[in-house]
Amino acid sequence: GIRGTLQGLGTGLAFGAVAILAKIPLVEGSGGDLGYVLYVAAIGLAAWFRGLSGGLGATLVTAAANTYLFVHPGEFVPETTSEQVRLVVYVISGIVVAALFRSLRIERDQLAVVLGEQVRLAREIVDRDERLELVLAASRTGVWEIDLTSGRHTWSDQIYEQVGRTRDRKSTR
Repeated sequence: GIRGTLQGLGTGLAFGAVAILAKIPLVEGSGGDLGYVLYVAAIGLAAWFRGLSGGLGATLVTAAANTYLFVHPGEFVPETTSEQVRLVVYVISGIVVAALFRSLRIERDQLAVVLGEQVRLAREIVDRDERLELVLAASRTGVWEIDLTSGRHTWSDQIYEQVGRTRDRKSTR
């Protein structure tokens, strides 16, 4: 709902703010613009933890703060057309990155649910097989299996006993 969206935006704003704060010493120390790598990481993390609204929040805060602090200091809107186009492309790219990370998180969560169900079903099969083994052992019921592909068959010890044979197929009579 609206509360989740607002929480997502807030988380995105926080991730974006951290990326901006981390960029400042990088720009001063390297003389280059390394911030976009940090921004993409912030957008991805915010979208992973808080969905699309988190990624959008990180995109918006990094776009606005980067423009205000680095592109055109003191202004939120770049002066030149090329800077404006760059800002629009950045925002669109941020939205795409956020959507991709959100999608990855949803798929990961769905996979976890499916795997959990498979584990539950596998445990049920093991439990059922253990109960069947107990019943067969207690009733001395024999079982046999045929591999339809190879034509080989196997008998339980009880079947050998019931037909008067041993495992090496020699008659005990």
